[in-house]
Amino acid sequence: MPDSKQNRKSTGSQVRDTLIKADHMLQIAFMLPAAAFVGWIAGALLDLWLHQHWIYIAGIMLGIAAGFVQIFRMLHGLDRMPGSGTKKQPPPADHR
Repeated sequence: MPDSKQNRKSTGSQVRDTLIKADHMLQIAFMLPAAAFVGWIAGALLDLWLHQHWIYIAGIMLGIAAGFVQIFRMLHGLDRMPGSGTKKQPPPADHR
């Protein structure tokens, strides 16, 4: 009987880890379009305020760059999550 309890705990933690990873992947998928949209809106508002017609392009570019930076930061953090499968191996012992 205790063995089945252990299996349920293990299965539950695996499901939880999978859902957490799926949540992070969804965040990554929405990051770039959201950042580009925010950059576009900020650039368009600056265009209206400064009576220009080119700042929105710079805003889109800055938004995309910020989105990529955030995506790389999130992916780097995803590697450190428990159960990611990339466990650091200890350095080999120095045998002389």
